[in-house]
Amino acid sequence: EILVKVTPDSDEYWDVAEELQSTLSDSHISHLWRIQNKDLWDYYSFHKRRFIKQGIPPNETRVWHGTSQLDPEAIYKDTMDGFMMQHSRPGLWGRGLYFAADSKLSHQHAYPRWLETSPSLSKRPALKHDEKEMFMVKLLVGNSVNVHLDSKLTVPPFDWLQNRRFNSVTGVTCGSKVWVVYENGRGYPDYLVRYYCGNRDPSRTPYRSRTCYKEAALKAQVTEVFLSAVLAAYIAILYKNWRIGMQVCVPLIGAVLRRNRDPSRTPYHSRISYKEAVSVLKAQVTEVFLSAVVAAYIAIWYKNWRIGMSVVCVPLVGAIFRGHPWRTACAVCIFVLFAFYFYEIFLNAFWYCFKDKKFVVFALTNCVALTSWTAPNSMALIAVVLYVFIFDHT
Repeated sequence: EILVKVTPDSDEYWDVAEELQSTLSDSHISHLWRIQNKDLWDYYSFHKRRFIKQGIPPNETRVWHGTSQLDPEAIYKDTMDGFMMQHSRPGLWGRGLYFAADSKLSHQHAYPRWLETSPSLSKRPALKHDEKEMFMVKLLVGNSVNVHLDSKLTVPPFDWLQNRRFNSVTGVTCGSKVWVVYENGRGYPDYLVRYYCGNRDPSRTPYRSRTCYKEAALKAQVTEVFLSAVLAAYIAILYKNWRIGMQVCVPLIGAVLRRNRDPSRTPYHSRISYKEAVSVLKAQVTEVFLSAVVAAYIAIWYKNWRIGMSVVCVPLVGAIFRGHPWRTACAVCIFVLFAFYFYEIFLNAFWYCFKDKKFVVFALTNCVALTSWTAPNSMALIAVVLYVFIFDHT
């Protein structure tokens, strides 16, 4: 998939939004896509390696580019060049590919530039009347030279000190710095930004800023914890035993902690977020710790470690086996082999589970956590529970 949707729950969304609003203050993002075109990235990387091999600093810069009447799909889906000289038109610095440091300048050339532009055949959602699109680009500037307006340029001027031509031309127009390159493959379309200007529309842009999003996310998490506590209190009152309510609350707390885990997105042109990995590990350790503390407390109160294990197994097994299919497979294999060789003990233990009415209550409350698990993780849970009961009654 070339276009990958970027949502407000990621830092890269707000990095692009803040860069867009830095010079276009009344703009708001309605859709943001990260572009993952391997062919274009490989070609871009080839130019970058070529610069380094020739001793030229790549000077990679983030810039903006509007495509005017050309549908952006013609660029981000291309498998050869991406930004091509064939689509360029003569400008203030001749016929070349123009990129702007400020979003406000590219806004004047954003797609579609005129309302009568033919409708796009792209699979992207249809543009609304006030929406435009432009690229955030990674550009290899190389050795650049500041040139006064010269509409006859077709290549950069010659650098007599280095005995070769400059790699790009730079200048200022409409208050923004611009770079002009005269060859294909020097720019990689990093993001496709769909935006609009004016008052924020909550249906398209739910959050005004990064801070507003974090506040809303925190409120949602607090609300979920509160509802979990209310449910636990209700069950405790219903059974006239608050420890049963606490047992219900443990898997729900684990679900809240798991909510912060953002699935790993490591495309070939992005760096792995170290902070994200650390936050997931902290959430996992916290989940296991809370589960162990509550389980130990219940086990001591009932003077029966079997009941405590019935509490801890749900979130603990989830934390251990989540994201590790091979561990889950090993647990299931051990369970199957054990049941095959000790089937009589297995059947007796299974029958005891149904005779013990107190255990049925605990088993039902533990089922709350199973709703968000896959079948292999559920099998791993069953294996651990039955393992405990078999050894407790033999």
